[in-house]
Amino acid sequence: MRQNPNMSNSNNSFIKRCMNLQDHATCFFKLLCKPHIKEFLHMDKCCALIDKYILVGVFIYFLRAEFGVEDYSTRNFYIALYLCHEIYEEVNSLKFQIAKRCLGNCVRNRDCVKRFDEDRFYLLQRMNFHVIYDKSHCNLIFSRFPHVVWYRIRSDVHHGVIVDEDKICSACKWPVVSNLKLNKLK
Repeated sequence: MRQNPNMSNSNNSFIKRCMNLQDHATCFFKLLCKPHIKEFLHMDKCCALIDKYILVGVFIYFLRAEFGVEDYSTRNFYIALYLCHEIYEEVNSLKFQIAKRCLGNCVRNRDCVKRFDEDRFYLLQRMNFHVIYDKSHCNLIFSRFPHVVWYRIRSDVHHGVIVDEDKICSACKWPVVSNLKLNKLK
């Protein structure tokens, strides 16, 4: 497997062997305080992009990838966040916002997007393609590592499966759930 320059392979590093769950939590919470991520969290007023369940998913992915201290980076955060959206969310425009935030002006550059996809695949490999987590995993982390970020509750206008990408929330400017009612099968 090729070494990805954007994610260190710290399998033999002393730092990684010495990290316990509390160390991982500390690194993760410090990462959330980096200006680029802090601004992104603040911008998401309705928690449509990053609610507590998606955010804890990023943390779970970091744990499963056995990240060392040096792997807790802004880029890896956005790659894991994008992957969480691929697995658990259905709004493509929100995934694009994550990629755009990670890649900046480079988002329409084929080479940059290719590297982003390679990094995403490399993260998947490091996690042994184990991407599914459930509410019990989340609740365990919420209780074991209390933090203010776990209070990020998605606004009701963004809950649901049927999203109308043409209808935009006035508070956060993201797509909202459609008012379309599904007919019950008789």
